[in-house]
Amino acid sequence: MLEVLRLKFFLTALALIFIVFCTNLAAQTAEVEVVDARGLTRATMGVKKSATVYVYLNKGQPVESLSLQHVDSLYSANLGTVVGSGKFEFRGVRAGRWRIEVVPLSTSIKKVLIKSEK
Repeated sequence: MLEVLRLKFFLTALALIFIVFCTNLAAQTAEVEVVDARGLTRATMGVKKSATVYVYLNKGQPVESLSLQHVDSLYSANLGTVVGSGKFEFRGVRAGRWRIEVVPLSTSIKKVLIKSEK
């Protein structure tokens, strides 16, 4: 009888630990960091799945191309969508460190915003 109670207590405690561990694991977030060509951090944010990154350039500067490249792996460039004059949008950005590549290099970045996707 005592052995059965000990076994039930042990299994209940093990189940509770497993539930707490799984709950904490699901709630963890990863970080998206966006840096410029010089390696300076322009924006950072914790996200659960992915994010949308908005890049704003100073108005009146011609831009041949603007891309977001993953620094942590061999991930290919993530090309943005023009959403207005000097505004670019990158959807589905995963956790990690990303570098903004702007051509021509003399183009100055006004600001970078990250919005977590649900």
